[in-house]
Amino acid sequence: MPSVIPPLAPIAGVPQPLIDALNDRLRVIGNLTAPSSAGALISGTHVQRVSDYPPAKQVLGTQFAEKDRGNVVYEVQNRQGAQYWVYVAGRMTGTISPDQRPKDLSQYDAGFSFFATDSEASYHWTGSAWSNDSANVVMGASALTTLNTIPKVTANGTLGNSAVTDDGTNVKVTGRNVGILTTPSAPLHVKYAAANTTGTTAALIIDNPSGGTQTSLSLRINGTAECVFRADNSGNVALAPGSGGSTYLGWSDLGTPGFIYLRTTSNYVDTSNNLTMAGNVNTGGVFEVNGVQVVRGRQTGPGSAPSTYSQSWCNSLLAVLQNHGLCT
Repeated sequence: MPSVIPPLAPIAGVPQPLIDALNDRLRVIGNLTAPSSAGALISGTHVQRVSDYPPAKQVLGTQFAEKDRGNVVYEVQNRQGAQYWVYVAGRMTGTISPDQRPKDLSQYDAGFSFFATDSEASYHWTGSAWSNDSANVVMGASALTTLNTIPKVTANGTLGNSAVTDDGTNVKVTGRNVGILTTPSAPLHVKYAAANTTGTTAALIIDNPSGGTQTSLSLRINGTAECVFRADNSGNVALAPGSGGSTYLGWSDLGTPGFIYLRTTSNYVDTSNNLTMAGNVNTGGVFEVNGVQVVRGRQTGPGSAPSTYSQSWCNSLLAVLQNHGLCT
């Protein structure tokens, strides 16, 4: 019995000659004849093709559409001196659980395509086994709906949104700590790739391009700059606290533990809290400790020492020493 396939009705936007050609093709598919004529396209079930249309009795090039397997198409071809039904086109759909993939395929079914509707995975028959084509396909297009968001792998073979965005001008990481060569324990955590023993190998470089004269690093609290480290192109370095703030120097291990070095290694506070300074200190002003003046501006002394020290000369010397805060 011929298989009856209803003709296509006119479709808006599709040329009528194309509709007519498709209807002619459908009428050919619906004609079951055995043996077939040259170039015929037969339609039926898989069992009908195997049992009713032996390939040896068909004309080379005859095609058969298996309507119970998604209209996959087989063609009679010559293989090593014999005729076989060989899979040439089409895709069957079904499920993996339960497994509805055909169990009777052979080497002549190589390329047979199957789409699993329950797992949205595609398979093809290699000629001896099923191969999962979706294993190398990344899914998740429906999840990638956030503009400018860089995707990440959220599961095996699946993409989702990451915390990184790129709007073409700025790259931003939201709600994550960033670690470079380490698991971060701060918003930005940078670690050397290998143990570093020299002070000339920087872990972080802030570089001002050609034409720049100053580079700065701003420390902020709730958007307000509380401290700025600044360096200029003459090698000068400044540490500027926020408005009304103070600058504190804590213990350091630059050289000897417990020392704070001020400008050179000749100036330091040692572990006994002694301040050692080299060079001139505040020679033009007043130097105080805890609000008590210890040194004031240079004053003229009482003159050269006489051969005999008069009471008047000694009084003048005492007055100079007192003015300098060196005695009371």
